[in-house]
Amino acid sequence: MIVDDWGHALEWPDGFDLGGDRLYEVAREQAGLPTTASFNTWMEWIHLSLTKAANALGMSRRMVAHYRTGSRPIPIVVDLACMGWEALHSED
Repeated sequence: MIVDDWGHALEWPDGFDLGGDRLYEVAREQAGLPTTASFNTWMEWIHLSLTKAANALGMSRRMVAHYRTGSRPIPIVVDLACMGWEALHSED
């Protein structure tokens, strides 16, 4: 395994490569930390737009957009807030 010429991915001799963003996402997932995929799944499952998710979590629409695209790591407290919102709004 080697780092690619641009320093943004790992390459294996058989042609397999893994980009830095995906590697970071997998590492967060394996560490039990919130991921972009889990945040996006939460938003889609609850049917929340960026604005509605921002209001639900008490944060700016811009920060929700960062979490949705993966441009910023999702803090554990945001993940906990998502779980809390879901628990409060679930139908019994």
